[in-house]
Amino acid sequence: MKQSQRIVKNALSGVGAELAGGGLNFIALLLIARSSGVDRFGIFSFVLAFSGLFQLVADFGLSNILVREISTHRDQLDRYLGAAKSLIWILSFLTFAVMVGTIHLIGRSPEVVRLSYLMGLAVLAMFHVTGYAAVFRAFEVMELNALGFVLHKAFLLGCVLLTILAGGGLMGFALSYLAANLALWGFNYLLVRRRYVRPRMIMDRPLWRELLTEAYPLGIGMILRRVTWHVDSLLLTWLSLPSAVGLYNAAYRIIQSISLLPMALTIPLYPVFSRLAGCSHEKLWAAYQKSLMFLGIVSLPMAVGLSVLSERIIGLLYGEAYLPYAPALAVLSWVVVLLFSTSLYLYLYTALGRQRLYTFCVGTSLGINIILDLVLIPIFGFMGACYATLIAEIVLFGFGHYGLVKLGGPAAFWTVLWRPLAASSVLGLVLYFLKDSAPGWILIGGFAGLILYGVLLLVFKTFSPQDWSLIKEGIGRRLYGSRPVSGG
Repeated sequence: MKQSQRIVKNALSGVGAELAGGGLNFIALLLIARSSGVDRFGIFSFVLAFSGLFQLVADFGLSNILVREISTHRDQLDRYLGAAKSLIWILSFLTFAVMVGTIHLIGRSPEVVRLSYLMGLAVLAMFHVTGYAAVFRAFEVMELNALGFVLHKAFLLGCVLLTILAGGGLMGFALSYLAANLALWGFNYLLVRRRYVRPRMIMDRPLWRELLTEAYPLGIGMILRRVTWHVDSLLLTWLSLPSAVGLYNAAYRIIQSISLLPMALTIPLYPVFSRLAGCSHEKLWAAYQKSLMFLGIVSLPMAVGLSVLSERIIGLLYGEAYLPYAPALAVLSWVVVLLFSTSLYLYLYTALGRQRLYTFCVGTSLGINIILDLVLIPIFGFMGACYATLIAEIVLFGFGHYGLVKLGGPAAFWTVLWRPLAASSVLGLVLYFLKDSAPGWILIGGFAGLILYGVLLLVFKTFSPQDWSLIKEGIGRRLYGSRPVSGG
């Protein structure tokens, strides 16, 4: 299988899983929001944000380093996985102890403490899941990860429905997350044991030291990035009312659900970037520009649709109680474009051996976000958090792009983005004139607008002959089976 075909296979598996599993997960969150009410959903959102931070603290970049090491030393899978398994257990115990101390230190209510215990166990179970998932990523069989992801979200949705029927409240929802994560842990363990090797714990201190030394620059950057995603909810909890947290998260959860899509699209690019960084920076920057263009083509229509139709979307998904707060989604919708673009930075900077520079960019963005939250939330409430998030993402994109330019990358990102931006503006006009129409007319108009968007991309000559060759090669296996693809 050619590299382009392998990328397409893994990308399609990831995108398909994100659409199916992400949709199931979003439905679960909608049910939690509708059944809990604004205030109670705000409490649960805080617990999700708080516990989610500690999953990254536990991982600390270890799973990504494990992918790299296993992919280059497949004959030592037993050793690397065994050492990682024992290290994951140690880090899990330490992280849970820190999490327990932290939740008591910040003085939350007894209910929040109990919820944090359960969600803490849930996210640490997910840490073990990622350890086994690293094996599938290293062997480039991401369809197994995709299958597990969808089954996990389906199981979670089922548990949430049972909780609502039984009147289990927030504790029942937390138990749903714990049960789903434990089930996925067992699923991944059985797959690894059946297909590759029986996982066993190995106490290998030199290898632990090697893995942690390689992982910590990535881990710091990933933790700071995750903090950026959750800092607004945490500061809203401190500076405002629980209702403000729930209202902010009503819009932000939509953006977070979409943010999984660029991750699915860019993960298969990581080994390509790594190889090109070692042999040809010119080809690396060309690959970066092509990737940026395709991500822009996908993300800009999403941002335009979410912004123009924000009131209809919030009303449809959350109900009339949330309708006055649709402006939050209108502002946060433009974060989508930035999330797609900056999703490349982790893999580009790592491929170039400049993880610390990536961490600096993420840390700067987080610092700006916190400062703006402290200034804007007391003035604008939950809308202040929206403004802070958007500005911080712009800062990350700007600093990240400037860092790549300093490393020899292309300076003019505008040259690859103006065409999809112009075409999506036309789509936005179509949706704007239809936004107050019946839902059926909006669907028809949106479909017609997307066709017009594609036509304009062709009229603007967005794709070069080389782009068409890559597209044909990438989809060739799916169109023609195992026959060789002709014409490049």
